[in-house]
Amino acid sequence: MDKFPFRYDKDEVSRYIQFDDMPQPIDGALEDALRSVEVKGAVVLDYGCGLGREVPRLFALGAQSVVGCDPSPDMIAGAQQRLADGRRGDPALVRFDEIGDLPLPYPDNSFGGILSRFVFHYVADTKALLEELHRVAKPGSWLVACFSDVHFEPGFEHLANTDLPLEFPGGASARTLAKPGSEVVENAKSVGFEIVKYENVLNGSVATVPDSYPHKDKIRPEVGLLVARKKI
Repeated sequence: MDKFPFRYDKDEVSRYIQFDDMPQPIDGALEDALRSVEVKGAVVLDYGCGLGREVPRLFALGAQSVVGCDPSPDMIAGAQQRLADGRRGDPALVRFDEIGDLPLPYPDNSFGGILSRFVFHYVADTKALLEELHRVAKPGSWLVACFSDVHFEPGFEHLANTDLPLEFPGGASARTLAKPGSEVVENAKSVGFEIVKYENVLNGSVATVPDSYPHKDKIRPEVGLLVARKKI
């Protein structure tokens, strides 16, 4: 079963490249979340790393090394190019892996921290993914994740996990799932993570639902930020 159904094609990657190094609204909240955990000295997994834009942030906060992984070969190629031209840190301390479906290609208890930036709303089976992230995390390690958290008007909860297109400032767009943040939080708890904090940030979402979506007035996308820890 494909646990990560969405893969960017070359045209979509080219649209994302123009925003890669620009400041983004989530940056401040994500920085605060990472400062609240023990990044210093950790081997960090950046799950769904895309072009690797968070790698310099992780090193600035003291990460020992970073492994970025993504199911898109075009994203990984872009990340590797940025590593080669010096925009992603020391090549001896960074690796970018193209991954397929679950399970993840890493041993148990491999990472002292896991970052996942805007990934869970692409994943149909978040519990299976969180089980794998829990497996590869060391006891006591942390998980920081941000993702689209969709709220539904009463009577429209059946739209959860159905296709949801989103549009972003500057012309970027994405094909996501209408993922309620409560599902991610409950699944994280069920596989053994301790929830440190979960909140909606940015006072709304940076994304908008296009007018062509038939239930636009029945859903409200927010941005959820999760900080969790694997129990010792």
